[in-house]
Amino acid sequence: MEELIKNADVWSALPTSPAIPPEWRNQAEKNLQGYAKLWESTKAEVLEYLEVCRTELAKGALSFDDDVLKKLQCFNSKISGAGTVAAIAAVYLASRHAADPINGVVKAAFAIGSDTDTIASMTGGLLGCVNGLDWLAPVKEGVQDSLYIEKCASCLADGQIDEKTKIEPVRRTSLKKWIDDVVAATNVQETRLPDRRKAKVSRNPEQVGRNGKFKVEFLKLTSEDGQTVYINKISKGNFGSQQPRQQTTLNSFMEKTLENQRQCQPLPDRLSFGPKLPVSSLEKSVRFYKGLLGLSIKKESQDVVVFHQGLVLAPSSYTKNFSEGLFRTLLYVEVADIPSRFRAVMENSLQVVTKLENWGQSNRRFFRCLDPDGNLVEVFEKQ
Repeated sequence: MEELIKNADVWSALPTSPAIPPEWRNQAEKNLQGYAKLWESTKAEVLEYLEVCRTELAKGALSFDDDVLKKLQCFNSKISGAGTVAAIAAVYLASRHAADPINGVVKAAFAIGSDTDTIASMTGGLLGCVNGLDWLAPVKEGVQDSLYIEKCASCLADGQIDEKTKIEPVRRTSLKKWIDDVVAATNVQETRLPDRRKAKVSRNPEQVGRNGKFKVEFLKLTSEDGQTVYINKISKGNFGSQQPRQQTTLNSFMEKTLENQRQCQPLPDRLSFGPKLPVSSLEKSVRFYKGLLGLSIKKESQDVVVFHQGLVLAPSSYTKNFSEGLFRTLLYVEVADIPSRFRAVMENSLQVVTKLENWGQSNRRFFRCLDPDGNLVEVFEKQ
């Protein structure tokens, strides 16, 4: 961060010819009415954001990523897609998580409400420059065509461009015809992609809908340089009903027997239950419960964090839904037949805080009541 601020004149200089073609520069000046001044104002804006980053990084453990990203306008829907915002956010996260790069990318990818894909990719690129590739090893193999992507990136970085390659634009109609031809050629094991690369063709068994009016064909194409292309083609027609065939083996026989036993002796539905805890900072609390105590997150957003273990975190502003002095302990529970549960609460003269109604804009119903000890209970309809 210090280097960027100190060397601002180096990275912020307006490129000159031939970096910017004269004809492009002329059009920019003509249409934007003072492109150079606009460039300078953008530079000043970026430097202001860099100062914010430097101040926050100096706080060390007292600085929280979500708060900083908010100051950098990452959650401002009007400008969050701007390149300057994404670039500065990536610089901050890469600086903050230089010693733990995978968490830097994860933080960028899950900054819900920001331009996550852009910021995460830029953060990953910067962290890769700093730390190399070893930190990506645990996840790289799970990425489709990772070797192909790595090869393309290396060629781009080395400036390896095949000047002789000329690919004509592929129109929607020609692409549809190409797909139809590939799917129809059932005996073909090799074809050419629209960009003229060779590709091997492998097929998975087609599937016919239960009513026999739809058929789905599955193809996998692997190009000669390692890219994978999947094609699923849906056709309408009269294909006849198709019952799935299953070979009877000892394992399948045992599984079927156990399934029959389960159907004869149904287990009770699994319903969620646990405490809902209003907190002053979701990020700090997640760091405590996940990072320190080892709980695992099931669902996370700006408004709620749900752990697999049953705990739910909500912003402290959530308590504004309740009358002053009413709030003690907040629990939530899911029930299968919420109207009868609500009637039972009413019939037993328990205090109802919120009558049975829809939750926000959703169709899911809920109500709130007090238990015999005065603890607040939120009862939700099981989804």
